[in-house]
This record gives sequence, C-alpha cells and structure tokens, in this order.
Amino acid sequence: RPRRCSPGSTRCAPSTASWASTRTCSAAACSEVTLAHELALAYTHICRNIDSERWDTELFAGTDLAVVEGLAQFYAEVLCRRVQARMPGAQSVFFALLAKQAPPYRADLDWVKDGERVGEVIRVSMIECRSQGLQRAAAFTAAVERHRLLIGKPRKPRASA
Repeated sequence: RPRRCSPGSTRCAPSTASWASTRTCSAAACSEVTLAHELALAYTHICRNIDSERWDTELFAGTDLAVVEGLAQFYAEVLCRRVQARMPGAQSVFFALLAKQAPPYRADLDWVKDGERVGEVIRVSMIECRSQGLQRAAAFTAAVERHRLLIGKPRKPRASA
C-alpha cells in the first residue's frame, strides 16, 4: 500500500528543505530529523530482536500507518533528545515538524504517559505486535495498555544502609 509523503520522509527532502527555508531552523537540522525518522523506520522493520527475529516485510507493509509511523516518530524523538548536544536544534525542529504532521505521525503521543518506563513499554509492545502478526493500530494500543500496567513506573532507588 503506498505511503503518503510527510515532512518526516526522505522522499520529501525538497519539501523539508523548503519548509526549513520558511522557518527559523536550518536545513541541516531538518535533514537530521528526517534521517532520524527514516533510521527509526528501518530499525523497527529490519533490525533483529534478541531472538534474532525481525518484522516480516509483508506484515510490516500491511500494518496500519499509525503503528509504523508512530513507532518511527517515537524512536526519532528519543534519538533527537539524546543527541541534542551534538545536533543542536534537532529536538526543536522535530517538534515543529510534528505540529504539522498528519495523525498517523502523532499516534505515539497517545501511547505513553509521563513518568513511565516508556521505552520498555513501546519496545515490548512492538515485539508483541511484530511476532504475533498484529497489524491494526487498535491491537498495538491494546498491547501498550497491557504492558503499561505490567511494567509500570520506575521504582525509586533503595537507600543504602
């Protein structure tokens, strides 16, 4: 099924550069965010988990955009946040682009709440969906809800004696 072009897609690099030229951000920062999104998309699709399994290409291609693009956006945001010192502006550009994107590219915003072990909740939900062949956004959201309850919030460190 064809995917729609968005500001976070390398297929739209000229559009992203054009968008950047009308904003107070650099084309380099837009390119970094685009690359982060595309690398995250590749990561969710072809990277193997600890059991050396990956997402079947046919199943991945048929999975709802809200799941596929939501995962890419989730991991792109994590990457932009973690490399902020080396890529100044990437995080602010990510959020500026996010504000203009279609709902499938914003799906991850509804998956997790503040203070949770967000990375683990999303990771285990992704593994469940790709290993079980679940393709609908509702199934992924249900997995997130289940794992949110199981994983919960980080524990406070114990005081040393």
